[in-house]
Amino acid sequence: MRPTQRSGPDDPQRAYADVIRDSQAAVLASAERITVVGRWVVLAAAVILNHFGNRNSQASVLVVDTILFGWGLVNLVVSVVLVRGYKPGRWFGFLTTGIDLLVATSILYFSGGYGAPTDFSLLFYLLIIASAVRLGLPGALATAIVVSLLYVVIGGLTGFASVSPPPGFVIGRVFLFLFVALVAGLLVGDVRTRLDRALRTAIERATQLDETRRREALEKERVEPGLLVRGDRRRLQQALLNLLNNAVK
Repeated sequence: MRPTQRSGPDDPQRAYADVIRDSQAAVLASAERITVVGRWVVLAAAVILNHFGNRNSQASVLVVDTILFGWGLVNLVVSVVLVRGYKPGRWFGFLTTGIDLLVATSILYFSGGYGAPTDFSLLFYLLIIASAVRLGLPGALATAIVVSLLYVVIGGLTGFASVSPPPGFVIGRVFLFLFVALVAGLLVGDVRTRLDRALRTAIERATQLDETRRREALEKERVEPGLLVRGDRRRLQQALLNLLNNAVK
């Protein structure tokens, strides 16, 4: 006996769930690729800032160079993994975000905190924007809050600082962190909403078209074995009744 494939009302729902799952995985992979590109750009900018116009001590420059070198190696590994077709999950994004946060906080400390003559705060902006791309508005705001706390606490504890910032400088920087998180999160959320809506519409139309074709195929199978008779309905009924009466007689 040949195995029969059962089709029921659950099949379209299962196919719909599979498409949604695949699209979410594609979005996560795309977000990681965008983050990798942004990480390379910020890494290059940080190297330039650390060597051109930097008035920090040589010890600070050396430590920051070491951190940036290690960060570059990590980003290289991530780039190779993504190029080879790996599909990252949410835990992968959390892991890379943690590494980026550790790098940014370490550079903040060893470069002189928020009183440093060279500003490396662009590392924190990368973190916030990357979180917005990966997790939307909630992830961006949560990252901005964590970044603000680390910026205030770690930035004020370092002993590498050579100047003191104005009183409102730290408050203004924290406001910028939250503002960037809000704008990036809203923009990414709007784009994702539009994409999800377009995807759902396309899936619904495809499902309706498949259902229509299936019904037409069933109707065709029902009609083909018999004969088609065209005529007035009442006359056909009368003729059928006459045939039945003659058969009874």
